Parts: sequence; structure tokens; C-alpha cells
Amino acid sequence: MIVVSDTSPMTNLSAVGALELLHQLYDRVIIPQAVYDEMASLEQYQVRLRFKL
Repeated sequence: MIVVSDTSPMTNLSAVGALELLHQLYDRVIIPQAVYDEMASLEQYQVRLRFKL
């Protein structure tokens, strides 16, 4: 199964150290460019994500 994710599920799963759940549940996770850009910009607000973009 393929899933397309927006920012909220990814940042929330990352915050609780459970981002790997996406890979356990889905064969492929697609992140739109706008989501990538938003997640990358979170660092400027000192939001620490537990994964690398």
C-alpha cells in the first residue's frame, strides 16, 4: 500500500519517536514537496525532528 502524508502525522509521530510506524504499515510513503519544505523549515523554529529529511 502507498500513502501520501502531510506534515502533521509525520511531525507528531516523530515527536513521540514512532515515525517508523509509517514504514511498518505502508510499503511506500510519499511526501509532497510542500510537506518536505514545511518540515525542513521547522528547524528554524528550533523544532527537533527525530529523523533526517
